Amino acid sequence: MYSKPSWSKVLVLGGGQLGRMMILEGRSFPIEFGVVEEQGTPGCQVSDICFHWDQFREAVSWADVVTFEFENVDEKALLLAEEEGKLFPGIKAIKAKKDRREERKLLSSLGLPVPRWYPAEDGEEALRILKDQFNNVGVIKAARGGYDGKGQYYFLNGNENYLVEKEDNFVVEEYVDFDFEASVIISRGLKGEVKIYEPMINVNMKGVLVYSYGFYRGSLVNDMKRISER
Repeated sequence: MYSKPSWSKVLVLGGGQLGRMMILEGRSFPIEFGVVEEQGTPGCQVSDICFHWDQFREAVSWADVVTFEFENVDEKALLLAEEEGKLFPGIKAIKAKKDRREERKLLSSLGLPVPRWYPAEDGEEALRILKDQFNNVGVIKAARGGYDGKGQYYFLNGNENYLVEKEDNFVVEEYVDFDFEASVIISRGLKGEVKIYEPMINVNMKGVLVYSYGFYRGSLVNDMKRISER
């Protein structure tokens, strides 16, 4: 039997499948869940209250704690929640996830290995960098908004003829022919306590995660956990 926490109303910005799963897992606790999203979306279907995006001020005021289901949510709501001390994780974390350039800078500053990469102001510059720095073999990714394989262009043979039309910022990076992908989740509490979960192996197709299985028990487990704590 759980005692009632000092916070009991959790607001999730975004109401997709991730928001839905977050709420369903949280039903074991005495928490009331709100969602900011369109009515009828997966998160709103299981939440206690659903706010439209133009109600974000009312929603943040209602909540004790505000979080988000993925990075591409309204920045005004994020900033308001941060100003009121309710946003967890904080704005620094989501800013890095919203922009691949900032994400790579952050990872590099922490001493984490990243592929060689260059920023590009538009598609034309991205293609030029791909040719000059990578001999037309690499990956062009939209700096913002790209996920589940969207906004990604793979140049693996050196003769692909993609039309990178989007007038946007990109990152151009080397192609890494890895053996497998494994991921580890780490959480940190308000008092600084850290929990590292066991690594899982991920299977992707065309830049989209299809499923995960595990646990990964290979020789890199300890390295993954050590690096994640940075």
